[in-house]
Amino acid sequence: MSLKIYRIYYTFYYFSEKLILQKNFMESYGLVFILFLLIVITFLIVLLIIPVKMANRRGRSGILWFLFSLIISPFLSMLFLFLLGETDEKREERIIQEEILRNQYRNSNGN
Repeated sequence: MSLKIYRIYYTFYYFSEKLILQKNFMESYGLVFILFLLIVITFLIVLLIIPVKMANRRGRSGILWFLFSLIISPFLSMLFLFLLGETDEKREERIIQEEILRNQYRNSNGN
């Protein structure tokens, strides 16, 4: 009779240890998954910010390019922005700023 009780006890102990180990494995696997998910989300946020910065520098709407890169692809939006280049207004503004800087440099070296 005691041998049967021992077998039942051993079987219960074995499966309970196995469940505890499996639970610990799942908890650590869940933490790894959450960490991986946070890294992927951070990477996607950075990829979505790059076209917005590019659009703002080229005189285009950052919000529209954010939505475009969110719907289509950040890489395609960066490529399109590169191919489109600056707007005419932004180009004129940049040229005026460069002329002002050149004049300031010439005046400071001439004195």
